[in-house]
Parts: sequence; structure tokens; C-alpha cells
Amino acid sequence: MDGHLLDIVRLAWCRELGLDDGALAAPGRVTRVDDASALVRVLRLGEATAVVGPGWAVEAVAAVPDAELDASALLDLTRGRAVRSHALSYCADWVDATRVRDPLISHEVDDLAELLRRCPPDDATEAGLENVNGEASSFVLLDDDHRPLSGAVYREVQSILADVTALTVPEHRRIGLAATVATLATHDALDAGLIPQWRARRDNTAGRGLAAVLGYTELGTHTSVAVPASV
Repeated sequence: MDGHLLDIVRLAWCRELGLDDGALAAPGRVTRVDDASALVRVLRLGEATAVVGPGWAVEAVAAVPDAELDASALLDLTRGRAVRSHALSYCADWVDATRVRDPLISHEVDDLAELLRRCPPDDATEAGLENVNGEASSFVLLDDDHRPLSGAVYREVQSILADVTALTVPEHRRIGLAATVATLATHDALDAGLIPQWRARRDNTAGRGLAAVLGYTELGTHTSVAVPASV
């Protein structure tokens, strides 16, 4: 990804985290205290790090080096609350990773809802699809009987990024369906002038591998955890 596109990614995250537009342009750490927040969020993008959350939490991690400010550090900080940590990848070009010729694609919310019903709830949560609404752009691959087998969705972030994710019913995985629908979603986002963003849990090698096949490049991490507003 060239420097200009990376600058646009930085801008989107600055606005998402409530930072000044240029806050992530230079290496080092920036912080924002939000005492009304129930989340601590740590973003690492290139050589820049951002920490946003209640004042007590921001202060508690002040002495932790950026390289060590990971999920385990936040786990200690929050007394064992569940930490969500994702690798962030971005796509700058159209890469054709489709594996299905002439796929039957639906954009209907009802078909996406049926796909989610056919998948384990934990998988939907992992893909960030547990609360899908009509504002998301969806691409659902149907079989000949119009049953949903796989789907990809993207949501706009700050009208700059397209947060792309994909999900396939368990009995039809590993045959290229997710690559097919995720390619369609990624290309649609690029056509719309957005920068596709892919989040995958750090230990999700399959998800990170799929992103690489689709032409995404890993550029950072985002870690978040729910905490009390005060201690």
C-alpha cells in the first residue's frame, strides 16, 4: 500500500477514535481520555499507537512499551475481562480470488439472515455479523435451491473504509466460497471509492490467510476490552 492510501487509513482511524486528523502521522503513542467510555481501545498502525479509554486505564498503561501493549497486557489491566484483538489488513487493488464460476448472488437482507441462522452463533460473532442491519452491503452466495451457503458483508467506516467480513456454513467451507463472495464485496467497495479493511482475530490463521489471498496487506492491530468507567 502506497503512502497516500496509508495516510487515508490513518485519517479514518483518527476520526473513528476521536483524535485529531493528523494524530497518527508520526511514530509514537497518542492518547485520548474518554471517561464516559466503557471500552479501552488500542490501535497500532505502522509505527503509530493510539490508546483511547477512561483516564484510569490510559494512565495504567502509560508505562507499558508500545511493543508490549497487546491483549495480554490489557487482560492484566482489566482483571480478566474478555479482550478482542484483531489484525488489520487493507486492500489497494482489484485481485480476483473467485473460485466459483457464475455464482448466484443475492443482496437481500433475508438471505443474509438465513445464512446467519445456518451458522453457529459464535461464528457469526467472530465475523462481526451478529447485529447486521440494512445499512451493510451484502453478497450472499446461493445454491441451486436458493439456499444461502456463504456471504460477505461490508460496512462503511467514516465514509472512508469498508469493513469487510465473510462467513460460510460449516458443511461448505474450504471450497472457495468465502473467497468468491469476499472478492465481490472487496471489489464493490473499491468501486465505491472506499479502502477495504479486513479484521481477523490474531490467532485466526484461516481468516488472515484468506485476506492475503484476496490481496490485503496487514498493517496493524486493533485491541479492545470493556472496562468500568472508573475504579
